[in-house]
Amino acid sequence: MACATCDTGLSSRNPHVMSGLVDIQSGTLDVAENHAPAVQIILKEWLAWLDRVAALSVFNTYPGKE
Repeated sequence: MACATCDTGLSSRNPHVMSGLVDIQSGTLDVAENHAPAVQIILKEWLAWLDRVAALSVFNTYPGKE
């Protein structure tokens, strides 16, 4: 499924790999915080530093512009 305006991919289905599931591109949701992920997939390609992201400094805007 794609956006009718810009053709950005919104979701996909792959009955051979994820039968019965729809992969929704969370970055395309208008209000993503209302739709928490249910699963994580393709973790064999996990970047080693991703498990440390929650410990990083957080900025609501660009650093120094708050």
